[in-house]
Amino acid sequence: PTSALDLARQFQLLSEARKLAREGRIVIAVLHDLALAAQWADRVVLLEGGALSASGAPGEVLTPRSLSEVYGIDARVERCSEGRVMVMVDGLSKP
Repeated sequence: PTSALDLARQFQLLSEARKLAREGRIVIAVLHDLALAAQWADRVVLLEGGALSASGAPGEVLTPRSLSEVYGIDARVERCSEGRVMVMVDGLSKP
């Protein structure tokens, strides 16, 4: 739902989704931007070839190993000063 939105509208949309979740509603969003998913989701689901590869908290699911296995990328997964998970892609995994 965010790919065609500018940064301000992405923030507005995801802030509203988080508000709804905190009110006890179920919110499901499909995001291909791992940085956004890591920042906003309480739980993430990682799919590989249409099958479930992993699910759980962003910090548990989005690991350098899982990202290499599923996407073929070398990535760093770090936490910012506020504790949020951040994903940085460094390049393609070596074959």
